[in-house]
Amino acid sequence: MASLSTSLPGRNEPCWCGSSLKYKHCHSDIDTARGASRIVAAKRVYLRGWEQNSRNLEQQGVYEWMAERLEPYKPKRVLDVGTGDGQGVAALWRRFQCKLLISLDENRECLIASEQRLKKNGVPSSVIQRLDVEMESDESYFLSIIAGRLPQGDGVFLIESDILADPELENFLSSIPPFDAITIWLIGTHLMRNNCLNLTSLKIKDTVEYRLRVQNKVYEMADRILRPGGVLQVVDRGEEPNDEILRKDTIDAHKSQAAPTSLQFKSLEYMRYSEIEKGKRVNMVLSPGESGRIPKAPQFAILSVISTKQI
Repeated sequence: MASLSTSLPGRNEPCWCGSSLKYKHCHSDIDTARGASRIVAAKRVYLRGWEQNSRNLEQQGVYEWMAERLEPYKPKRVLDVGTGDGQGVAALWRRFQCKLLISLDENRECLIASEQRLKKNGVPSSVIQRLDVEMESDESYFLSIIAGRLPQGDGVFLIESDILADPELENFLSSIPPFDAITIWLIGTHLMRNNCLNLTSLKIKDTVEYRLRVQNKVYEMADRILRPGGVLQVVDRGEEPNDEILRKDTIDAHKSQAAPTSLQFKSLEYMRYSEIEKGKRVNMVLSPGESGRIPKAPQFAILSVISTKQI
């Protein structure tokens, strides 16, 4: 985080953070805000960029492809982690008409935009706001949970939650009937996320580690809240696993994540896609395999890994 007292770049110059985005598309709105407005600005910047990514993915049929991987399981009770702008929630609803569909995101701006998207598609949904921001300084903050707001019954619920620091949510999910499927598709986060003091003990260094931490948490939760035979689907952007070495590297990485649980690797499928040029979009970083290898010029692919809870 740049000090607010230092000289900042011009709006059309590269951002100081090294993203290679123009400053106006990256930290500008955050740096000019004060107090809790900085967190809101960061969330809006993320949503604005992610809408470019998701439009590109939707045009290439990625959301339908991801949902289609779950077709053999026909889930009716689904937990989705990482709401984004609602494209994934809409794809799950279109295909499965879920009895219960809960989607979680720490970014309230994303939840509100998702509700608007679902409404346009005729899907009734509710946003449940339950996080308060408490600023420690202009550069760090705590999230506090407003207790007692989690939903009862069936429906489509978009729940504000920091999955890495939300014991009330974990207890709630463990107390209701188990889920048929859990999805975690293309996880990302906003530019102030590493300044959240709730996560200090995790010592998260970068976006890749954040994603792995969230995935690890979801594997752990899946072991408790999936029904026997239920499925966890993790979707990442990565290098196309078009030979046995790359395929094994990807599979081994997910087997390592599942190792502390009863979940067993079931399948790896992938879909080639084209990334849009850097601009207003969120920079998506490749997820490494077990070897940690990051290729310099890969053929991009969307990787779907499905694991099942043992009966």
